Amino acid sequence: MREAKTTTFWLTKKNLKKNPSEGDLLIFQQLKKLLQPYEDRLEIRVPNPHHYELWTKDWVRLSARDHRPNNKKFQFAAIGIYDKKVSLHFHPMFIDRSIKDKLKIELKILVAGVAVLHFKSTLDDKVAAELRDLFEIGWECYKKLKFVRSERIMY
Repeated sequence: MREAKTTTFWLTKKNLKKNPSEGDLLIFQQLKKLLQPYEDRLEIRVPNPHHYELWTKDWVRLSARDHRPNNKKFQFAAIGIYDKKVSLHFHPMFIDRSIKDKLKIELKILVAGVAVLHFKSTLDDKVAAELRDLFEIGWECYKKLKFVRSERIMY
């Protein structure tokens, strides 16, 4: 069986940390726990101790003229442990740039690039709450674009 290629980490796979520290693993687990409510509605790819991704389950039709899906699934979120940080790649921020404008200061200082947040220390309650809100905004974005079915996420 062929493993599905991942778009977020396939170029940087060699940069993923081989032996992460306790702190890195704790951050990774905290982020993964925040994404758990979405696991039932999304497809889990590459579930290993250093790398985790959630993708849409259904094929998406990108053009109204197409009579069939474009064999395209979209990533929702990915977490990877790197040498000096733990990264959260949040694809809805890439698709809808206005999501970045809705971020509170606690998350704005963690943003690196268009759709990536870097974590170097464990998450406090305020940052975790802001991430839950961010994930909900991203879920609503995907529902609006019909990338996912319109089910309510319950924490």
